[in-house]
Amino acid sequence: MPPPENADRISVVQAPSDDAAPDAADAGSVPPEDGFDGMPGDEPAQPAATFALGLASSRRTLRDRLASIRGRRPDAATWESLEEALLGADVGVATTMAALDRLRSTASEQGIAD
Repeated sequence: MPPPENADRISVVQAPSDDAAPDAADAGSVPPEDGFDGMPGDEPAQPAATFALGLASSRRTLRDRLASIRGRRPDAATWESLEEALLGADVGVATTMAALDRLRSTASEQGIAD
């Protein structure tokens, strides 16, 4: 039987076996850092959405902790709770210390704190 007319344009592609060496093109490839393997429904979260979720969580944590100390007379335990609330909300050490210093000063000036 003679070869088909387009035999010179037909190519055969074989799937590589598990023990086959990777192609040169694949040798330098690195899997994506976010673990996305291209499967539908497995897309990585958008950075802005992830950031917004983190901010919402920090905001809730701070709000809940502040609510727990609201109305209490400032004493050592109150100042410590406020410090923990601010640090837990990722406000930062320098900002937390500056805020606490200012609040302590204001409370003292107004005769609120001991």
